Amino acid sequence: MGFADLPPEILHLILGFLIYNQKSMSNLCTVDKRTYSVSYSRLYQSVTLTSDRALLAFCQPYVLGIRQPIHSPLVTELNIGPYWPWRARIDSSGFRLLRNHVQYLQRVLENLENLKYLSLSVSPRALNLVLDDLVVPFKLESFAHSGKSSINLLCFLEGQPLIKYLGWYGAASQIDIDLFCVSMKSNSRILPNLEALDGPLHLLSSLLPLRPISNITIVQPYSPWNKEEFIAALHRTTVPLTRLCVCEASDIWHTWMEIVSIAELTNLPYTLKHLRIAVKPISILGELRFQRNMVNQLSRALGDLSFSVMEEFELTGVRATHWDPPACHVYSWLAREILRNLSDWRVHVLSLKKVVVYGIVIS
Repeated sequence: MGFADLPPEILHLILGFLIYNQKSMSNLCTVDKRTYSVSYSRLYQSVTLTSDRALLAFCQPYVLGIRQPIHSPLVTELNIGPYWPWRARIDSSGFRLLRNHVQYLQRVLENLENLKYLSLSVSPRALNLVLDDLVVPFKLESFAHSGKSSINLLCFLEGQPLIKYLGWYGAASQIDIDLFCVSMKSNSRILPNLEALDGPLHLLSSLLPLRPISNITIVQPYSPWNKEEFIAALHRTTVPLTRLCVCEASDIWHTWMEIVSIAELTNLPYTLKHLRIAVKPISILGELRFQRNMVNQLSRALGDLSFSVMEEFELTGVRATHWDPPACHVYSWLAREILRNLSDWRVHVLSLKKVVVYGIVIS
């Protein structure tokens, strides 16, 4: 049985797995007219544009203004520019929008009534121009950007009260974060429902006490900012912190281990239930290197009583690196480290109910 013969419900399941693989999605649409009609809605559900050429091609129907493109109601996720965590300074080396392209992007945003997730990995100046006097029909649930605090950003966020996730990347200074926090303290209409936050430590430390944030991601691999202030902020959260992800630049988990060493000296609340370590893979002579002495590392990383209620642990590669090690290599590594079974992991954290290692569920 070929794709042309598959029932629509099976095609939809397949498309659900391929939604972030635009090449595979496009290939499916070319099978035949029937497959195209089933795949079309999924093809435009998530749109990622990483070049001026791609942006211009997507914007052109909106700019010509002949009629609204028929795919407009289908777009629920729009990503402009590269993926975040390993671009610490978007403003100096990232995706730059030409001035006329900024106007094109504004025209697009004004016509996407069902947009729920918006990611703008552009320079701070371009972000400020895009948000200038922007009037949109959508109500976002997630928003990520690489800009700086500005009146335009604050006005945009005030008009999006349903946002539950905020990602703030790029080179935000402490002064910039302080100005943003002052606005949040004085205006309860800015991000009132914020639950999840991605960003560097100084951003997390500043915003955790201000909104009901229970899910955070430390995206800066190494930060000179005061980790003691971050631990102090964990004591002042408005709701319990239950999910934490740390993007690490090496396999020794530098940022997380520093946090653990500080947590051991404080009475950190026992609330963390899900920990995810996202590691940038290290290649030696073309071969991917796994951690050595993983058992000892786990003992140090999870042995503190503050993490005694943890139920899920995930070890993965950072998505921006497109690293997906072969399952056979992962199994061999786990066997060498005596971590093949869930019971082996529970020696270190008895409360663990689920462990995922590079996409493999440990049972």
